[in-house]
Amino acid sequence: MYNTLKKLNRFENISIFFIAVLLHFMNTFIFLNINNSTLHYFFSCYFDDLLAPILLLSYVNLLLSIYNKKIYTLRYLILFILLVSIVWEYLIVYVKPDSVSDPFDMLCYVLGTIIYWIIHTKWNQNTKI
Repeated sequence: MYNTLKKLNRFENISIFFIAVLLHFMNTFIFLNINNSTLHYFFSCYFDDLLAPILLLSYVNLLLSIYNKKIYTLRYLILFILLVSIVWEYLIVYVKPDSVSDPFDMLCYVLGTIIYWIIHTKWNQNTKI
């Protein structure tokens, strides 16, 4: 039974990862062509920031599953993504001086983390063994 749960968690994270990648490509090729100025602004500035934590957390949990570990508690997910977002938004300026920090990006990272947690919670409610 434990092995089955481990496989389900890997399948869950692989599915989430590929859906996030698919949504990124849809953003690049479809959503950015929307003529509505508000939607275009959202998709060009913040949609990928919502996807980034979903992609990152699914990848991290895939890697951790190799060692039979996982991060699924909302408190730890948000703590992890806040630490990562500090690097992405504020420390990257020292590596790439022309980058721009945006506090709304951090909000999107947290919202993306909550979306990941909701997906994980709903997935596990529907796949009880």
